[in-house]
Amino acid sequence: MRQSRLATWVSLLLGIFALFAVDHVWQSSLTNGPSSIFAAALSNEEFPQGERQLDPSSLEAQIAEKTASAGRKKRGGANDGKKRKRKAKKNKKQSAEKQALAHWADFLTERDYNYTEWRKMYHSNAASDFFNGYGRKISNIFKKYEAKVNFAMVGACDGTGDNTIKYLYLPNSHWRGVFVEPMSINIRDLIKYMAEQNAAHRSLIIRAAATSECHNATITVERPLYEEKNKTIPHWLRRQIGSIVPQHRNHARREWTLETVRCITAKEILRDWAAVSAGSALASSTAATDPTAAVSTTALLATVDVKSPQELVKKTKLRRPHILKIDVEGHDFDVLMSFLRHDTPVNELPLIIDFEAKSIAKKYPLAKERMEYLGYVVSPFGNDGFALLRADRIKEGLIHEEQYFPAEEEPDI
Repeated sequence: MRQSRLATWVSLLLGIFALFAVDHVWQSSLTNGPSSIFAAALSNEEFPQGERQLDPSSLEAQIAEKTASAGRKKRGGANDGKKRKRKAKKNKKQSAEKQALAHWADFLTERDYNYTEWRKMYHSNAASDFFNGYGRKISNIFKKYEAKVNFAMVGACDGTGDNTIKYLYLPNSHWRGVFVEPMSINIRDLIKYMAEQNAAHRSLIIRAAATSECHNATITVERPLYEEKNKTIPHWLRRQIGSIVPQHRNHARREWTLETVRCITAKEILRDWAAVSAGSALASSTAATDPTAAVSTTALLATVDVKSPQELVKKTKLRRPHILKIDVEGHDFDVLMSFLRHDTPVNELPLIIDFEAKSIAKKYPLAKERMEYLGYVVSPFGNDGFALLRADRIKEGLIHEEQYFPAEEEPDI
């Protein structure tokens, strides 16, 4: 009797153990795929050459997929990582600029749209003081967000006598600039000056004469020969005087000399600036480093050739100048109107502008009307002129902003 009971208990325990074992194997097969017990019973047709299928949700399958994916990327997409990094860097820069612009727009109040308040703020009647004062404020806000300030100057001379270059551009490494100047001696010394001040890597220098519309590829300018004949004459008289020669005249005035340079518009200046940053070439028919050539665009970095100007335009978009300064000895109206066309998108408009009002003279009301139409507050007529873009226009530009730069890594310039 006792042995019969013992045998019964043993049989019962063995049955329970068998049930647990079968259940364990079944659960394992649901989680990790067929176990080795069941896999051995499967036909070779379902698993050719003895390969084992993996459940896509299993850890092993995920590791295998990652390994295979890494191999595919290594073989066929070696540049994908670099492209993503460049795109991320570009997006970061654009985001910083947008944040800085939004902060600047929020910073402006009704007080900033009043000429009398400008005089009180800067204890001056000079438009150039308003320009440099607001330029410093823009600089500080952009620096806070690690954003670049885009500075464009047309009529840069040799750079040594300009207060904006000396006190704002050179000391602030987050500024990058494009400088347009036609005269050979000024170009030569401007290149040297930027190199001496360790600003060459963020400066694009273009030898050209700016105007509103170019009917020919080149334009003739004239300058005095005082620099060659008598260096004791004041700097402004030796270096800052020059003009575009009228088409009906083909000779220089007495003790002056003629130079033929590239003709350029505002659109081309901003296009060339963006093109250099994108690694494209400038539209120039001569060596980029030759400041004395008849037609040259001088850039302080290496460039590569493109097949045509049309290709250059297609590949690049305009760069917005946050701060614009114009001093072109009597040609200011045409250059100003070139930057401020009726159809200029709001997100391409400069935030502040300094120009030589006295050279515009009778056309000042027309210039003022155009600027106010585009959303600027403009100083009264004087020796110099100052214009400030209103906050509502800046915000409008942010809402409708387009992508300016190609998806490439940008150098500082």
